[in-house]
This record gives sequence, structure tokens and C-alpha cells, in this order.
Amino acid sequence: MDLHTEAIGAALAPGIALNSVIFYNTSLQSRLTYIAGRIRDLNRETRELRLAGTDESDERLRSVISQVDFMAHRSRTISRAILIAYGALGSLIFTILGLLVAAVSGMQALYAAPLLTFGLGLCALGLAVYHSWSESRLSTVTLLDDIRSSRVAHRAPVRDPREVG
Repeated sequence: MDLHTEAIGAALAPGIALNSVIFYNTSLQSRLTYIAGRIRDLNRETRELRLAGTDESDERLRSVISQVDFMAHRSRTISRAILIAYGALGSLIFTILGLLVAAVSGMQALYAAPLLTFGLGLCALGLAVYHSWSESRLSTVTLLDDIRSSRVAHRAPVRDPREVG
């Protein structure tokens, strides 16, 4: 194999990680879009409940406002994950470029930079996953709040799902 073929082969290896981060980022973008739509729906419901002005609507209004607060926090968390995932993408692109430069130049010392950027990219990906996990936990809290409010509105008993054996 000649030097250029080896350079291309070495630079394509991190492409798998790059492709994975792109798909992951697309998933995060979809979650953010869903959350934004849900916030709009809840805000519309808030306006309708304020117009109704009944005791029952006041109970639901408190729940909806709480859910909007949680959803806004979730959107900020996902936005951070997206931003960090973009950092991982940039790092992996620099890894590919660094591998190309190192392979074409033939200088072994230049391989240290792509190794560092690849490690940074993986660390950034791990941090993005942490934020994504954190958002998933917030989603559970939002869901439990909605369940509690609907049971209160219908006077059904409220049980914590962790207490169910």
C-alpha cells in the first residue's frame, strides 16, 4: 500500500465515531423539537385555563405551570447536550484532519495531536450523554407531576410508583 492510501485509511477510522455522534445529535435535536412543541401546547392550555377561572382549572393551571418550568429546564439541558455534541463533532473532524496530516508528512510525532483530539471528542460525547440522561430523569419528574395533578383533579388516590412492589 502506498503512503496516500494508508493516510486515507487512517483518517477514515474515526469516521465511524463521527457518524455515531451525528446520529446522536440528530436524536437530541428531535427531542428538543418535541419539548419546544410540548411547551407551546402547555402555554396554550395555560391561556385557556386562565380564561376559564374555575377552582378545577386553577388546580390544573398550577400543574401546567409546573410542567412548563420542568420542560424549560429540560430544553436547556438538551440544548447543552447538543452544544457539547457539536464540540465532539468538531474534535473528531480535527482528529481526521490531524491523521491525514500526520500520515502524509510521515512524522510520527504528529500522531499525538489526533490522539488528543479523539480523546477530547469521546469525553465530550460522554458529557453529552450525561446531559441527555439528566434530561430523561427530568422527563420522569414531569410525567409524575402530570399524573399527580390528574389524580387530584379526579380525586383518585396518588401513589408513588417506587412504593409499588
